[in-house]
Amino acid sequence: MADLIAAGEAWFDSMRRQHLATQVEYRPAGGLPRFCAATLVVGRWDKMDATGQLVRFETQDFFVGRSELPQDPQRGDTILVTEDGSTRTYEVFTPEGASAPWAWGDRAQKVRRIHTMAKAATPATPPAYLVRFTGSSRATAITDAQIAAGLTAELAAGRALSRSIACDAAYIYVVLPSAWVATAPVFRVNGLVTTAFQSTARSAVFEGQPPTLYTIYRSLYPVTGTVQLEVA
Repeated sequence: MADLIAAGEAWFDSMRRQHLATQVEYRPAGGLPRFCAATLVVGRWDKMDATGQLVRFETQDFFVGRSELPQDPQRGDTILVTEDGSTRTYEVFTPEGASAPWAWGDRAQKVRRIHTMAKAATPATPPAYLVRFTGSSRATAITDAQIAAGLTAELAAGRALSRSIACDAAYIYVVLPSAWVATAPVFRVNGLVTTAFQSTARSAVFEGQPPTLYTIYRSLYPVTGTVQLEVA
């Protein structure tokens, strides 16, 4: 017999994502931010104060699918919600009376309920940091999956960088947000300026990031050995 409860939970979660969720930015205290479809609800808690009186308080809780947020939420993580021209920050915490800052929101353990407290709203601003990638690959045309798995990712505020890259008959790759390359970057390899790079631009989606237009630079020739790469 079909599991009607599981089917009902799956249907409700699909409806939640379609009609009750908004796109939020989840920022772990350590690691890269990611974007998730989350549903904000109010959590209500009761506790006894020092005089024996019952005190009730509220939290702002987010339902987020486990597939979009694989790691366990931790105290100090933040969730950013942008609406009507302002961004409100919610900090993950453990309410008094709870054992953790989150709990499963369904029997199948596919949706997390994350406890937060709201901070002051601030005017919405574009993110200061974006993801860029550097490294080497033998592929002559690199896919998004190969970029994410084979190159080194980091958050940065611009294109300027200096990296030591090990190559084994491989091409040097630099993947930058296209917003940073309105003027052509200058490449130096082992201190010498070189124009031996070709570029392609395409929209790419990396885990936890919104679709972004990237420019992918690849050396014209494969390289063997360790090189010092500079981009300005």
